[in-house]
Amino acid sequence: MTVCAHAKKDLDAIRHFPTPCNITDTGSWFGLINQVSYAFAATERMLPFCKSLKKGTPFLWNNEPNQLFETSKSMIIKEIEDGVCIFDKSKPT
Repeated sequence: MTVCAHAKKDLDAIRHFPTPCNITDTGSWFGLINQVSYAFAATERMLPFCKSLKKGTPFLWNNEPNQLFETSKSMIIKEIEDGVCIFDKSKPT
């Protein structure tokens, strides 16, 4: 399936997003996913990222969040490639 033209840059940003090294990076990842697909950001799969952003939560990155990070990358990329189009604000609604 052809990816929406305006989604290519978002796919590249997701595909090449570096592994988070701190809470700010984790927030950036969650924010990118929320911007690209707010519905996916609200899924149970993204809940650990959301919880890790709560004030006072220490940054812990081990195999579990890393696996979740890689899985979430693959899933959102597949959804976009399968035709979930990102809102294009340049088009009339």
